[in-house]
Amino acid sequence: MDGSTIDGRKEVPIDGVTFELSLLGAKQGRRVLTRIMADLGPALSSLAESGNKDRALTLLGAVCEKLTPDLVDYLCEVFGPVSFVETAPGKRPKVAEVFDVFFRGRYGLMTRWLVQCVSYNFGDFLSDGTSMSSLGLVATPSPSISPRT
Repeated sequence: MDGSTIDGRKEVPIDGVTFELSLLGAKQGRRVLTRIMADLGPALSSLAESGNKDRALTLLGAVCEKLTPDLVDYLCEVFGPVSFVETAPGKRPKVAEVFDVFFRGRYGLMTRWLVQCVSYNFGDFLSDGTSMSSLGLVATPSPSISPRT
């Protein structure tokens, strides 16, 4: 089911680990997007304006420098309860339930998980030419998902 969407959820393999990501509700998503743009907006804007991929990669480093522990903590707290991770065949606890032990020593995996969560939730916004999508660093927009009835 790689990359498929079911009721606002999407399965994504990252470094051999299967995660199930969820779309945030519009109210919570709006708050998260506002926080991301406030914290990273200037650096993302510089990325979008760069037509030079090498320069853009340098600017991407500037985006990373703007990441604060508060923003990373915030994103982990937002996405942990709505993401699932396959820890063993047939076992998929919420990331928040296993976060401390699961990501211990796996900070690259944690970062890639966060990037996928942001991409899945905000890919349509980020792909409108104003951000990293022009470099192919953000996934294509997620398909529309109808609400449960």
